[in-house]
Amino acid sequence: MKVVFLFTEDMDLFENIKSGLPEKYFLIESNENAFNWIHENDLNRGIVLVDTDQTDVLKWLQDAQKRKPELVFVGLGKEKRQAMLLADYLYDFLLMPYEPWQLEMVLDRAWENVVRKTDLVLNRQDDRLTLNKSSQEDFDFASRPWARVLSDFSRTVSNQLNRDKFLNLFIYAVKELIPVGKLAVLLKDEDSGNFLIVAQQGLDPNICKILKLNTSDGIIAWLAAEGQILNRSSCPASGVSEIKGDVLQEMKLLQASVCVPLITQGKMKGVLCLGSKVTGTPFYERELELLYSVCGHIAIALDDIGLHESLVNQKIYIESILQRMNSGVVAIDQSEKITTFNHRAGEILKKNPALLINRDLRSLISPLGDMLYETLRSGKDYHKKYLELAETKTPLEVSTYCMVNQAKEVLGSVMIIDDITARKIAEAERNKAEKITVLNRFVSQLTHEIKNPMVAIHTFAQLLPEKFEDEEFRTAFSQTVRQEVKRINELVDQLIAFSTPLSYQFELTDIHSVIDQAIYLIEEQGGELNGLVRKNICEEYPQINVDCLSMARALSYIINFLCQGIPEGNKELSIITNLAEGESPVGWIQIIITDNITRLGLENPEKMFSPLEVSPDNTISIGLPVSRKIIEDHGGTLQVYQVNSSPLKFGISLPVIQTLV
Repeated sequence: MKVVFLFTEDMDLFENIKSGLPEKYFLIESNENAFNWIHENDLNRGIVLVDTDQTDVLKWLQDAQKRKPELVFVGLGKEKRQAMLLADYLYDFLLMPYEPWQLEMVLDRAWENVVRKTDLVLNRQDDRLTLNKSSQEDFDFASRPWARVLSDFSRTVSNQLNRDKFLNLFIYAVKELIPVGKLAVLLKDEDSGNFLIVAQQGLDPNICKILKLNTSDGIIAWLAAEGQILNRSSCPASGVSEIKGDVLQEMKLLQASVCVPLITQGKMKGVLCLGSKVTGTPFYERELELLYSVCGHIAIALDDIGLHESLVNQKIYIESILQRMNSGVVAIDQSEKITTFNHRAGEILKKNPALLINRDLRSLISPLGDMLYETLRSGKDYHKKYLELAETKTPLEVSTYCMVNQAKEVLGSVMIIDDITARKIAEAERNKAEKITVLNRFVSQLTHEIKNPMVAIHTFAQLLPEKFEDEEFRTAFSQTVRQEVKRINELVDQLIAFSTPLSYQFELTDIHSVIDQAIYLIEEQGGELNGLVRKNICEEYPQINVDCLSMARALSYIINFLCQGIPEGNKELSIITNLAEGESPVGWIQIIITDNITRLGLENPEKMFSPLEVSPDNTISIGLPVSRKIIEDHGGTLQVYQVNSSPLKFGISLPVIQTLV
């Protein structure tokens, strides 16, 4: 670690240096008290930046040089004259204002001098440092309550999953085992990659807050490479001098005599730093070996605590999402116990979530529990299935999914519940508005259909007195009035047939006669079908029991619907009949009515049988609904077909009583 001390009373200068300092240097703000702390902790490796614009700076430098000659002093000032006066005490001088690259260049040059000045001193100290052994080792080791402390510590932390409390208990146990005055635990910060002090006793809190050890040099690099205890009394004198100096410098900053790595799965989790013993006795091999073993277990425990905290945070995160979801979420495990029941599910199902957690699946309202069970056991998923609660009649949309792990083993099942009451209300209001709009159109069209014949009748009635003697006029008047009255009468009959139950006069007849009568009814109302209809009649004459007039009207409404959409000159209508087997004793007569043009772009052709749907000529008619009603009243069926781009087809089936040839 490359330490830089800044001696100044100018806070602007301190902030300027702090913001421009390269990352490889570690800055400590210094004053008279801080410099005393440096001297007391024997820190002999670093650069001191001195604000030369301060008063009595010469006296301060003279005293500092005597107390810490190993440090390298660099001046900061605005005047070159001041630098010349202090040249005997400063290694270098940085004239302000300066550029960041100039600061880095001066610091790098000064650090080279730091290395040269301190290595000789450190090497001489290393020659004197040997592993301390004493005849008292066995006595001291045996006299301490190792078994009791470790046993108590093991019981205490076995259920301790809070990292800070765990580390405090660890520090307390270490101090009972080895009577040291100062100790610290450093752990790796996953965000920055540096090692930070997370628990300590006896150290300066201000230094602990800002101290960061990187992994590329110093204590961390040495422990990672060697994988053994770092003991100042046995630190090797060989090796690269700068790295060794960095190691000892960091140990002095931490006031540590021994550093023990916390290693698990081949990776260093942290470091335990121990200061000197309060009794002044050395560290013995046996106690360090035991401490190394304990630290290995501590590293494993810290990994477990980290994993537990990660799982707890993930659980809280997921639960927070679930509690704020607009959908209800219910989950069960493989033993059919309810593991998740969020707040929204409680609101929808009128249940208290706290009373259902860990309860049996059968506590859920049917059929929700049955669906979850089926998904759990058979793997069948439901996607947006519509349900309605029996008690509250609340409409729900329910989906279920099976939960499996990476090995495809079933873990449970989950249900997503949505209350679609608001959606249903909106749909009902929208449908109501659409129906009112179409109904208004229907009434308008109905008025128009009634008014047209009345206009023709009214016109002829006005002209009748003047042209009564004109035989041609009287003939035309008679035909027109008859046709228009029949049109009005037919429209009224449709309304009556659709809105009220009909009474029928059943009689045996053949279907061919009914088809001919239907064509006659259309022509009687002014429709021109000459050459339009092509009939493909079966050879048999199947007898059906029907009301001839009502059934003829039903067929005429279908034919008229198709004729309305066929342009002049292109008209071609086809009526096909054939016998088919069925539940009737004799069988069924099938009638297919189609044309060569009519194609409707409806996704659901069945909508044509709604009284509010439009016909091909953009008019509203109730002819098709009346046709279906009459046919179904006779025990038959009426269906419509349109396959891809083929023309529209109407299929009618009626039960046959007997067949004549």
